[in-house]
Amino acid sequence: MPRRSTASITTLNVSGAPPKLRPSARLSEREQDIFRTIVAACDARHFTPAEAPLLDRYVEAVAMAEDAADHLRAEGAVVMDKASPWVAIQEKAGRAVAAFAPKLRLSPQSRYDASLAGRRAAGTPSSPYEADDG
Repeated sequence: MPRRSTASITTLNVSGAPPKLRPSARLSEREQDIFRTIVAACDARHFTPAEAPLLDRYVEAVAMAEDAADHLRAEGAVVMDKASPWVAIQEKAGRAVAAFAPKLRLSPQSRYDASLAGRRAAGTPSSPYEADDG
């Protein structure tokens, strides 16, 4: 972990929001850019330091899926009458992205809250079992 400057330690955060996560030094420059883009697009409270390793794996999977897509665009899905190995790489990276996204609350389904959508506010039961038989 890089050393923090005296100014960053002594400067008061007026908003009260925690500092945004920073990418790990183990990530490539491109992966760090993806990391920063994702973190910048979310509220400062969205990620906790405990989620940093999971976010690192997510970013690696996104970068790998993009690499595979670039190779497939350039070379095609079939090379010398065989499926390109990039097809399998893209599929596995895509599965990893799809698995990590809800855990990091990056997919729409993981952020959805029925009460915020107005279902309960309008008095509509969220399930038939909650309906009043009276």
